[in-house]
Amino acid sequence: MPNSSHEGKQWIIEQTKKHVEQYHQQTEFLDVGCGKGTYWEIITRKIHRGRWTGIEVWEPYIKQYRLYEKYDVIINEDVRKWEPGQEYTITYCGDILEHMTRPEAEQVIQKLLPHTQTLFISIPITHWPQHDHTNPYQNHIKDDWTHQEMIEMLTTLTPNTTITHHTTPTIGVYQIKP
Repeated sequence: MPNSSHEGKQWIIEQTKKHVEQYHQQTEFLDVGCGKGTYWEIITRKIHRGRWTGIEVWEPYIKQYRLYEKYDVIINEDVRKWEPGQEYTITYCGDILEHMTRPEAEQVIQKLLPHTQTLFISIPITHWPQHDHTNPYQNHIKDDWTHQEMIEMLTTLTPNTTITHHTTPTIGVYQIKP
């Protein structure tokens, strides 16, 4: 599913606008697991400046959703193997951590945080199984995240950061500022 729940997206837009307005800089966006380009679409409607890098592991999505026409840079790689080569203003991890084990999710967060001013994580915080027979990367490996587990993990992994969040009964959105 290259789509994600609409829940929490408005909060992400508002927080992104605040960050961009506060720092008045050329914004470098990183969209991890960009799917069909949802974050690019919702943010570029409201914020018209910035350079976008997308990481998408499933090559058919890059072609099907014409990601090379949306993003300034598109990288066809698994974020677990990818290494950041630059600094980003804002990084989005929208509905990707449930597609890996908790230790892998922790490693991804620890890899991204030193290279971004703000990290957004959006994740189902309820039992949310998903299996896709076409795209193996769409299967939910850890399909039972909870809000409490996310808060505990983030405060343990990132003790000297600011963490804000917005939750619904099914989706948790977390903003981490190193």
